[in-house]
Amino acid sequence: MVAPAPLDDYAPGEMTQVVELVLRTVSRPVPHVLAALVLASCAPVTTSPAPRGVGAILVLPVDNRTGSPLYADAPPLLLGVLGEASETRRVSAGDVLTDELHSELSRRGFRVLVPESATGSDPALAIRSAEQAADWASKAGVEAPVLYVSLSRWDPTAMSHVLYVDVELDATMVSPDGRVLWRSRVPARPIDGGGASSVSLAYPAVARRVAELVLADLRPAPSAR
Repeated sequence: MVAPAPLDDYAPGEMTQVVELVLRTVSRPVPHVLAALVLASCAPVTTSPAPRGVGAILVLPVDNRTGSPLYADAPPLLLGVLGEASETRRVSAGDVLTDELHSELSRRGFRVLVPESATGSDPALAIRSAEQAADWASKAGVEAPVLYVSLSRWDPTAMSHVLYVDVELDATMVSPDGRVLWRSRVPARPIDGGGASSVSLAYPAVARRVAELVLADLRPAPSAR
């Protein structure tokens, strides 16, 4: 029998294929312990050194570059059955991740600022790069650094019984004068979805884990605590 390749030999994209193969070939439910071992073997998150002297951060809406709306709530028909207004804006995975980035930064002691006009819902105001984020902050008179997150992959195993979500993103903190203060990259990797029965239940937990991964090395300036 040929020995399997060590887990460290797999590229980030190949590791996702390994996870899918395990899930498809095992005849009984996959224990969470096995899933955790596979998830832990993926390529690590890479970050630049944490910036010094930062106490406040303005968090922009996550820029969804996946090509999919990534809805995280009930479809319009069900919303109507539940009595919600038909024009209610649907919640996306990007919205959920933005909220979790806010929460995680607050838990770490940062003062989190919310943009008043740079909303992802208005195409005219959408910010699609770190350079545009810095330019917007400069024109808007923002003094704090700005966190821009580009989400390039968010693929759940299914819309129900979500074992994991394959996630890939890049986060950049820029100053209004255009300087890059910090970067973090999450290479394509499966994030445990806990087997939740729907994406509306799975996405908040996945987004929380992603936010913790991305912001793990950030600490506020002592005077900001």
